[in-house]
Amino acid sequence: MSMYKKVFLTALSVMFASFLLNSGLVAGNEILPAPADSYDAPGPLIVDSGEPAAQIVIAEERPRMVTLAALELQYYVEKISGARLSISTEPDEGHPVTIHVGRSARTDALDVSDEGLKYGAYRIVSEGDWLVLIGHDFDYEPPEPWARRHGDRDRARDAWDELTSDETDTAWGDPFGAFFRKRWGRRDRTPAMAERYGEANARWWPGGDFGSGFWSDDEGGTLNAVYAWLETLGVRWYMPGELGEVVPQAPTIRLESFNETVKPDFDLRSWFWYNYGIFPLDDVLWARRLGLNGGSEVLGGGQYGFAHGHTRVHSRTAMQEAHPKYYALRGGERDTEHRAHGTACYSSEGLEKETIAYAHFMFDHYDWPKFSVWPGDGFRHCQCEQCADKSASELVWEFTERVARELYKSHPDRLVLGGAYAQYVEPPDSIEQFSPNVVVDIANRGRPTFIVQERWERYLETLQAWKDRLAPRRIIRGDNSRYHMGEKVVFPILQARAQARDLQMLKGISIGEISEQSQRRGLLNPGANHLGLYTQARYLWDADQDIEELLDEYCELFYGPARDQMQAAFDFADEAYARAVGSPYVPIDDRIELVKMLLKARDAAGDTIYGERIQLILEELYPLEELRAQREAAEARGDDVREFWTLMNLDRWRSDAAETFELDGKLDELFWTVYPHGGGLREAKTGDRPEHRTHFMMRWYENHLYVGVRCEDEEGGELNITATEDGDPAILEGDSVTLLLETQDLSHYEITVNPAGAIFDADRSEGG
Repeated sequence: MSMYKKVFLTALSVMFASFLLNSGLVAGNEILPAPADSYDAPGPLIVDSGEPAAQIVIAEERPRMVTLAALELQYYVEKISGARLSISTEPDEGHPVTIHVGRSARTDALDVSDEGLKYGAYRIVSEGDWLVLIGHDFDYEPPEPWARRHGDRDRARDAWDELTSDETDTAWGDPFGAFFRKRWGRRDRTPAMAERYGEANARWWPGGDFGSGFWSDDEGGTLNAVYAWLETLGVRWYMPGELGEVVPQAPTIRLESFNETVKPDFDLRSWFWYNYGIFPLDDVLWARRLGLNGGSEVLGGGQYGFAHGHTRVHSRTAMQEAHPKYYALRGGERDTEHRAHGTACYSSEGLEKETIAYAHFMFDHYDWPKFSVWPGDGFRHCQCEQCADKSASELVWEFTERVARELYKSHPDRLVLGGAYAQYVEPPDSIEQFSPNVVVDIANRGRPTFIVQERWERYLETLQAWKDRLAPRRIIRGDNSRYHMGEKVVFPILQARAQARDLQMLKGISIGEISEQSQRRGLLNPGANHLGLYTQARYLWDADQDIEELLDEYCELFYGPARDQMQAAFDFADEAYARAVGSPYVPIDDRIELVKMLLKARDAAGDTIYGERIQLILEELYPLEELRAQREAAEARGDDVREFWTLMNLDRWRSDAAETFELDGKLDELFWTVYPHGGGLREAKTGDRPEHRTHFMMRWYENHLYVGVRCEDEEGGELNITATEDGDPAILEGDSVTLLLETQDLSHYEITVNPAGAIFDADRSEGG
């Protein structure tokens, strides 16, 4: 059963008989009357008519997440009842009930322990006048050396090089150089936490100051227990922020009987944060409230060294210069420069030995539970004699197997991770059974399309092929959910039922999953995205729950009087996406119809918190007027807009778009938007988002390459134009856009354009 479901069922009668006594149910600022029929339930009081009758007790020495658990408990009990429970390290006789949060000498005396509670599992136990909320908690600290900030990365790398100097004759990539990104430490953290929990509560935080923040890999089983108990009172967190939560109102809360131990169905329940450190507090707390974890107990260093982790073996210039034969042969030359880390030659015995040496160091020095040999992104096939006749799958997985077999001899309890991804998504026929320590991340299989039976069956074939070759529970899933990265959502990909279908089937097979979300400096488009993320998190705890019951409760609590209209809109969206055969090109008529349904739902909700939630979704979608204008333009061209915009007729739509295209610097025309595109570009050296965003789009049509770039600068800023004549190399010193084009035959072109229209181009493959 789920993280919260077991406790929820045992307390269901309490919710309606005791908790809602003389109360109302509030969702944001919308208060509903309590049921007319209610009665006094047995049990001592935690809150008595708005006055505190209990206190929260924590250990003198405790992990960060226990402190956060106590603060969150105090915060929500006050939101529910108006009573602010005190926090103390010593119980006093002035409060009839004691709520013990986290392990302490007193919970030990009560014979309630955290034994056997791994991966965020928890216990809720009560008897007489006490309640214990407990789980396994620990403060995560990254292993040294690690960079404290951007400017500290050189120091950390130098310390790493010194530490590993006896392990390799060159240099390995530093796995901890950017660990500061995994610590929530944004500049406004102190006032943000003080505003939420009160300045006086800073004394409970480490160092007596909220400024120390916390890590994404801090484990908080006790925090999960607190949230589970709050859920028995009717609290729900469907979306980040106050708009996304449902909080009942009750002046009286009674202590009921509990004796529950709840363990998640999946050990690994992690979201891949691009830069956790600067995310809003609401976003990082939402993930905690849904029971997600950082994954350090499974992965060791969290997400770093996970996807594409093998590149850290061969990414350094010293390695590239000293051992060129470790790298793929491409066009007669060793590819040491691709994406700065080079392309591996998976027939290289030297690279295999280097990889094993790196893994030994990570296992022995850092006690890591796993080592990643997942290839770098943008896989290229080596053309050397040993590699040329093998498939990508054979090259990658035979290399993985050789490394894993060798490591199994010395470290049989550690895992060797590979990614079923890109050209090597299928297991090779050359391997009938993998070494017992091989774990495979089956990545990016298009989970939202699993509502289409053909796509689902195709995925199951891939999954079964891996399952047959791996030891039990040696699968991780890693589907990305980055479907709404633009300024506007073309069509919401809800994927609640698809999430449920996949995770139900994976129970007992998979360790869990780590996935990317639509994000930038926070989670993007929460109105359109939250339902799929909420469902994913809940099913990672309880894969056996009924998805229709979950959706019914969600629509009831989150949309109130518009529940029926929103359920119909969501059902329509799922069906429309299925009819489009999983492509993002949902017909314009379906897009219009969905917006009309949402407008009808908003009207039904009225000027309430429910209406605000629906309005948020509408603001993230293209407005009805714009969609109708697109439809009219299509009709004017003679298109049959009733046809489904599937891959069957997509080429014709793209052709029509190209015929009306003008090189006018506008990137919102159909010529560009008919194709999917990602978000803004990143800094080439650091991988960080630049201060001023740059959007990049590219199209190939009728033997022409079209590139669209929009650079956002400060309004009113002056342009630096250093050349007005074509071919003037001074263009490179001013504001300009440079394209580097590398073709399959190793031709390498450089084209630079500036705001004056001057062009500089060169064929670098000829030394130009």
